[in-house]
Amino acid sequence: MKRWIILFWIVTAPAWAQSNHVIVISLDGCRPEFYLPGALTKTLTSLCERGSYARGALPPYPSMTYPGHTTIATGTLPARHGVNGNSLFEPPKVESRGYWYASDIKVPALWDVAHAAGLTVGTVVWPCTADSKAIDWNVTEFWTTPLGKELDLMREHSTPGLLTGIESVARGDAAAWDAYMTKIAAQIIQEHKPNLLFLHLLEADKVQHHGGRTAPELPEALQHLDADVQAIIDAAQKAGIVERTTFIVLGDHGFADISQTIAPNSLLASNGFITVTDTGIADWRAMVVNTGGSAGVYLNHGQDAAEVRALLEKNGKGLYRIIDKEELVKLGGPRDAAFYLEAEPGYMFVGGSTGKTLVRPSQLKGNHGFLPTNPQLHTGFIAAGRGIKKGVVLDLIRLTDVAPTVARLLGLKLDETDGRVLEEILATGGQNHN
Repeated sequence: MKRWIILFWIVTAPAWAQSNHVIVISLDGCRPEFYLPGALTKTLTSLCERGSYARGALPPYPSMTYPGHTTIATGTLPARHGVNGNSLFEPPKVESRGYWYASDIKVPALWDVAHAAGLTVGTVVWPCTADSKAIDWNVTEFWTTPLGKELDLMREHSTPGLLTGIESVARGDAAAWDAYMTKIAAQIIQEHKPNLLFLHLLEADKVQHHGGRTAPELPEALQHLDADVQAIIDAAQKAGIVERTTFIVLGDHGFADISQTIAPNSLLASNGFITVTDTGIADWRAMVVNTGGSAGVYLNHGQDAAEVRALLEKNGKGLYRIIDKEELVKLGGPRDAAFYLEAEPGYMFVGGSTGKTLVRPSQLKGNHGFLPTNPQLHTGFIAAGRGIKKGVVLDLIRLTDVAPTVARLLGLKLDETDGRVLEEILATGGQNHN
């Protein structure tokens, strides 16, 4: 069946129809212009035309991949769900593990409430899902650290049988990696027809890190991702569930261009707040945890707060500003940080504590982590299919709104979120599985 016919059927289901299946596809680093009118992504723009979409979506703070994906899955901000960055802060370790495990999330996720209601769930390289007892088919996301090699960790913590042939995929080839993971997600859809499926695709994030917002590789990357989304729609068609499925395509953060890095831990080390030896960090009184365009300041001794703040303020003029505790609380940012640093345009943070220079040239041309109120950090949101109205264009939503809306579509109850149900786009109230 032709693409256009499939999409027409997906998004013109009767308004009274209920959603038996919801598929959430994250395009890491998605920006609204990837699908807004005039974009060259046929599948994404077709979904917009036949469903509803937002001109932008606000990520959490810091606007990083793991906080963003956890906010999508829980409807809460980092202050509540506890995923404060991509990696845990475990001083004095130089390299900590990622927030890889479902147990790192401190509130219920959609897969938890779906499982409790008797629904089935699949996740494919979605952050913070390892060892979840609520996920029926799971490919977990890891990266190599002293704890182990990436593929070894993935095999150990993923559902047996799903990673066949992964050794042949070049990890540095984001397009090939995404295509492989899309194939696994399609297999899960066709063989198991899960009620809820999450898929995380990486290529747009990778090319924007290396080339910035206007990376020359970005148009080709978007064509790859557009084809991946179409492959998931095709899989639902082959599985015979397309007319009962809601498709949500979104992102976790936008991107800003970068030219310089800031290394505040080198400043702290040279002033005695971090003790560095040949084998790494031996002791610390204060440390800055890099989250891209932002950085959390953590204190080992509360009495150092005024001195550390004064030192960072004195040396940071024109480089960054202080996000104090009160503002951080309003943002729903990490609870344990004493305060945050927000980089000025063109700058990002690095975590290194060696070297004498505070500012250095950046190897990356693009990054995120900045305040969600920065329009360049706005990400995307499209919804189409069963239970979604046609032609609704929202101005600006929050990623916290996604989980409550998915829960409504599946008739689930998700308590105590920081978001709301996007009632404007819903054509039905969903089923009740409680």
